[in-house]
Amino acid sequence: NKFKTMDSPHPYESPHHLHENKRRSHVPLRSHLTLESAVRGFLPTSQQELPAGEENKRIQSLAGNDWQFCLYPSPDWVPEGWETNPKFDHYDAEEGWGAISVPGNWELQGRGVPIYANFTYPIPLDPPRVPANANPTGCYVKHFSYTPPPVPGKMGKRVFLQFEGVDSFFQCWLNGSYVGMSKDSRLTAEFDVSHLIKGGKNFLAVQVLRWSDATYLEDQDMWRTSGIHRDVLLCTKPALHVADIAVTTPLSFGSDEGAADGGPPLTSARLESLIYLEGPSDEALAKATVTAHLVRQADGQAVMDPIKLSVTAGKWYARDMADMAAAEASHGKKFPGGHGGVAKLSVDALAAVHGGPQLWSAEAPNLYVLVLEVTDDGVEVVERESCQVGFRHTAVKDGKLLHNGRPLMIQGVCRHEWDPRTGKALSEESMLRDIKLLKQSNFNAVRCSHYPNHNRWYELCNIMGLHLVDEANMETHGFDPVFKDNHMHPANSSQWLPAMLDRCSRMYERDKNHPCITLWSLGNECGYGPAHDAMAAMLRAKDPSRPVQYEGGGSRTSATDVVCPMYPRTKQIAALLTTGKDHRPIVLCEYAHSMGNSTGNFRDYWQQFESTPGCAGGFIWDWADQCLEAVWQEELQGKEETAEEAGGSARKRQRRGSKSGVTKTEIKAGAIEPGRRTAVVVAAAEKQLAEQAAAKPAATPKGKAAAKPAAKKGGGRGKRSAAAAKAEEEQAAEVQAPKPEADKAKALRTFWAYGGDVVAPHPDPANNAPHDGQFCCNGVVAPDRTPHPALHEVKAVLAPLEASLAEGPAADGTLQIRGWLASFGECAHHCSPRFPACPPSLHHGEGAGSSRPGQPGVHRAAGHAERHPPLG
Repeated sequence: NKFKTMDSPHPYESPHHLHENKRRSHVPLRSHLTLESAVRGFLPTSQQELPAGEENKRIQSLAGNDWQFCLYPSPDWVPEGWETNPKFDHYDAEEGWGAISVPGNWELQGRGVPIYANFTYPIPLDPPRVPANANPTGCYVKHFSYTPPPVPGKMGKRVFLQFEGVDSFFQCWLNGSYVGMSKDSRLTAEFDVSHLIKGGKNFLAVQVLRWSDATYLEDQDMWRTSGIHRDVLLCTKPALHVADIAVTTPLSFGSDEGAADGGPPLTSARLESLIYLEGPSDEALAKATVTAHLVRQADGQAVMDPIKLSVTAGKWYARDMADMAAAEASHGKKFPGGHGGVAKLSVDALAAVHGGPQLWSAEAPNLYVLVLEVTDDGVEVVERESCQVGFRHTAVKDGKLLHNGRPLMIQGVCRHEWDPRTGKALSEESMLRDIKLLKQSNFNAVRCSHYPNHNRWYELCNIMGLHLVDEANMETHGFDPVFKDNHMHPANSSQWLPAMLDRCSRMYERDKNHPCITLWSLGNECGYGPAHDAMAAMLRAKDPSRPVQYEGGGSRTSATDVVCPMYPRTKQIAALLTTGKDHRPIVLCEYAHSMGNSTGNFRDYWQQFESTPGCAGGFIWDWADQCLEAVWQEELQGKEETAEEAGGSARKRQRRGSKSGVTKTEIKAGAIEPGRRTAVVVAAAEKQLAEQAAAKPAATPKGKAAAKPAAKKGGGRGKRSAAAAKAEEEQAAEVQAPKPEADKAKALRTFWAYGGDVVAPHPDPANNAPHDGQFCCNGVVAPDRTPHPALHEVKAVLAPLEASLAEGPAADGTLQIRGWLASFGECAHHCSPRFPACPPSLHHGEGAGSSRPGQPGVHRAAGHAERHPPLG
């Protein structure tokens, strides 16, 4: 029995110990000062163009490369007192301290070893315990200055510290006082630090453990890296403020019989919202008002008259008392906050929205912004919060997956958050690059594999149009690798139920308003147990506008609304729908495994999808090769390989793909295998080059002689002849200024590294940890997003237009064109002059509900050609 008695005194080995002082999950809040900032803040940074003085000063990012960091072998090695003393004696290089960038993974900055594994746990399977003496522990220190932004009114302010992503367990202190603790590496952890922060200089300390009980729930097919990999923010809000926003857009549709565009007419649409507020007292909340504005995202124009809402005070469920009581007790005074109120918005959108609401889909991402202005006395605005709104509804009906009343065909791909240089730390630019390439390649959907993504990803997908599957941060594949013992999974243990339900519910609360989310997912390869039924019930009760997807337990359990198998053959797809026992649509959560020279039968899948009613497409595995940009250690040291050595290295590289090639002795010692060729990540290589350059003696200007080195004492080997001394002086006189960039470029001949390539230069248990070699290379694009040949095949098969010559006895050379874009009518109009004989026989779709082979009315959305030009 792997589940031993959970008697560990450590919070990082206690699945039921989820967090300390962490506030409940909510939608991202930014407390904007102006209406324009509240609307334009969602746009890509380059397009925001806010006037001077209108930038949001209530949000302060602590990101940067000026954090101090030290990596210890385990928590027991961390010296006492480091987190409470801003002048700690050991913050120096001799003890291993140095600068590090946040966000970032420490293994990709030259500290520790990144491990790639498909499902084998990098640590012994002994839940909830983790290795006591081999649990790398990173200590971060950040000195920063805080200038309190102006807050209207006399009620005071609240300050919240937000960690958007930390792997896998962390505790933090501010100015020497304990703040709190959190797990779940992919969701925001927020703490109230109103009582700890001060104007001027502040001192933040964060301790991060690589392994914890949370590791057992995060066994995804990915690189195992650690640290603060998303932003750290300070958010200042007035004491009276919006604490959360929940928006829904209930839609109703009539019959689609006789509809000109092949889709059912919209018969009713509502805009409804619950606005949760916190304040210093019930009296203050009762006097407050909330004014709702609805603005079109594309041009910033108001599309609804402002609506004033009253606040009902005394609602306990609207407040968050995470650490208020403890803070008040320790400081002997009352802090602003602790009271909750609710404002409700409910309007007929067909009447209230000027011109009627335009529906959101991946093909036509019509997007609005709901801005909420809070006044403390009905006159003075204290803050503005906003969220993106899309009028949309997804449902399963009559064996079909419907989006806005029309059948939806998923042209999807699974995508990990990964950058070959920065790992889990992604920039907005990299997200935009992916979205544009996805749209250009005719994808309309992405499965967030296998965890909630950075919040910015959802905001950009809302704007540019992609359907998303939002997936809870859970995978426990390593408990039952060959799917023979389902009871091994934590989903069947009541001890792990709170942790699993917490991850799912917090994902929902953070992401509930994003229109791009089309399906919820309960995680990946976690078996099947009571935990999944509980999570599915929670999501269905909270959000009837989105179906639930989960593959574990055979892909058709009661916890899923769609049948979502992995990697079925084309004939098996048809068999799933001909049994007559299940009337749920089929969405392949993974198919077309794109490793190496693959994806050759992709058209066969789509012919099956199009000819089988009830098939709703699927998600390719996967988007991009998960590789690291690395440098061979020999090249950094200036060594060249012979052809024979290169061949030997290739053979060793191939053998290292097998987990059986590592002995227990090597794993225990952490030594590098003899003769093993090793690599380092680019950041570590650059650091080595910098250190080498710093260690070299300074160059002597031309024309000046270099100082003679002192002769060694006591032996002839230290003496130099007069001729040799003269030659050295002449050589030194010719020394030119060094060219570090040229040397650096020559040294950094990078390559794509996979599992087992990157190791530490010193003994480290992670050097010989189990890994899965090149199995991380499954993408239709390379790590730098260079398209593989498979992407061109995919793009052609998923094309929104299909042309063919008429067949059969009546074949007369007529060109038949089928299309699945709402704008296809316009496309056909432009094509007609090129084929003057075609118009009388031209067959084309009439919008998003147009016909396609075998499935009348299927919505097969794709990218806009005028927005994103095709590849090549």
